[in-house]
Amino acid sequence: MTYALPAHLASLVDAPIRMEVLIGPPGCGKSTWCTQNRPGDAIHNLDTYRAWLTGSADDQSMNREAVDWQERDMHARLREGQLVVVDATSTVPRFRAADLDAAARYGYRARAVVFRTPLRTCLERNGARERVVPEHVIERKWAEVAALTAVDLYAEGFADVVEVAA
Repeated sequence: MTYALPAHLASLVDAPIRMEVLIGPPGCGKSTWCTQNRPGDAIHNLDTYRAWLTGSADDQSMNREAVDWQERDMHARLREGQLVVVDATSTVPRFRAADLDAAARYGYRARAVVFRTPLRTCLERNGARERVVPEHVIERKWAEVAALTAVDLYAEGFADVVEVAA
């Protein structure tokens, strides 16, 4: 089967990668991987913006504002040609598409970083967290990632796909 690059990304085939979109369920090790492998100012995690705006990463009352601030900061970094790391579950294609579009707007491509962590490990890590995510959410997100292939991600327009066993 042949896949064509989405038309709006076709002109960026040789463009540099300035965005990494992390893909994985809660508890898979995304945030830990970020702190160990990427500069802190490059990492964009919606929980950070929620906590900044409301005092709690769990407080969804200002979620729209948190998203707006995160997008503003991401666009500012891309405008300057700096790396942006999207630390989110990113299991939904339309959210990944928005990230790809943001990178493309500034002439850049994106890399998908897919976390292939066993479900049991995700659930165990979740149980040890201060903020516990419902197990059914982790199971659903894990299944979405398990079904996702590198071919799917290249077809969406990612320039590179890296898999992490965390």
